[in-house]
Amino acid sequence: MKKINVYHSRGQVIAEFVFCFVLVMLLFWGCIMVIRWAGVSMAERRIAHDSVLTSGVDDEWKFFPDSPLRQVDPDFFDGTKMNLIFDGR
Repeated sequence: MKKINVYHSRGQVIAEFVFCFVLVMLLFWGCIMVIRWAGVSMAERRIAHDSVLTSGVDDEWKFFPDSPLRQVDPDFFDGTKMNLIFDGR
């Protein structure tokens, strides 16, 4: 009967755990960055919305670019990049 080296199997378990733990931490960090990106994006969208609503307009709203109706334009707000792990590189 062959005797199993206990220290060799412990080392393999530790190495596998470290590799898996690194991957789990990267996934966890990615999830945190997605939640952060969503919050920042919504805040920036709200700031753009409020700045347009409080901008001055003429009495007859003749000029579309200067009125709150500008929000109807599909290109009114451009979102930010996600930059989840590598900061956009």
